[in-house]
Amino acid sequence: MKAVFVTNSLTGGGAERSVNLIVNELFARNMDVVLVPINKSLNDLIDVLAPIVTVERELGDGVINTIKSIIRFNTCLRRINPTHLILNCELPELLGAFYFRKVNLICVEHSRIPWKKRTLLGWVVRRILKLRLSKWVSVSPIIKPKIGRKFVNCTVIENPVMKLTKKTGNITKNEIKRILFIGRLSDEKNPLILLDLARDTKLSITLIGTGSLEYELKNYAMFNSVDINFLGYQINPWKEIESGDLLVIPSKSEGDCLVFLESLHTDMPVLLSDIPDFRKFQLEDRNYCGNYHEYLDRVLQYQLNSNPLIISKSHKDRILKDRSIENIVDKWASYLFLSDDKIESQTRKLR
Repeated sequence: MKAVFVTNSLTGGGAERSVNLIVNELFARNMDVVLVPINKSLNDLIDVLAPIVTVERELGDGVINTIKSIIRFNTCLRRINPTHLILNCELPELLGAFYFRKVNLICVEHSRIPWKKRTLLGWVVRRILKLRLSKWVSVSPIIKPKIGRKFVNCTVIENPVMKLTKKTGNITKNEIKRILFIGRLSDEKNPLILLDLARDTKLSITLIGTGSLEYELKNYAMFNSVDINFLGYQINPWKEIESGDLLVIPSKSEGDCLVFLESLHTDMPVLLSDIPDFRKFQLEDRNYCGNYHEYLDRVLQYQLNSNPLIISKSHKDRILKDRSIENIVDKWASYLFLSDDKIESQTRKLR
């Protein structure tokens, strides 16, 4: 067996980092694995030890260059000759759908709303994947892969959670001094809500990440004289946390939310949007906010003593107990080595 994991890039988000961790552990177990990142990017905090074959697609490429990427992707894979092709997210699905050599295709669903901006293309790609008898893995029990309007059978294998290389210990001193946002500056991550918090609480706001809303956010900060600090993309954002930080994750939708899961290795107080993606963690109600006014009320309520917003050890242990890299890769190794008949018998249909 030769398994090729295809990902958007070496770095970028939770999906990319989790794939890096999985590939490294499989490689350490002497399995024949290769990582194929499609886009050019910087290296991640996780150094990939397994062989890497890059497609070298430039971010933001148009249709012509994407077609060239499909051709380069096919050229790369013909040299590798994989038996299993594991496709993480939309772009890998697209390139994998047009790799027509005989191979076991496995699609990994990381989002509740895939192909959001390219609905028709997504429908076409997934119809091709269906015709090619692709199998599906979901990183969360509440993420249900769909082709068209129909849910498909899938196996749930959650993402591993990276242990911080540096123990942060007690980083809060009760009083909230700064509000921290970590993630893409995009509509689904909803960073615009931080602008209102900056205005109404007079607290300093730090945004770690880049994205399509960066220009709008910077313009607002400039013309409204609010205290917002843009740190851009950081390979290890946890090095930037300070005493008195409050982590706010106001996403409209999420995948597995690696930002929240990684934050559990710290003692940061946390506020999350009240959506099913976060409710699955079964935290205290005070950690969830359904609208802007609830965010504002929580910040003001706990501004002088943020300890109640710190996730308890019992919650952390419950959430993280099955997320070790060893446990997750045990599941992947078993899944990859199962025969087609056994895979079918062990998949669960999510409705």
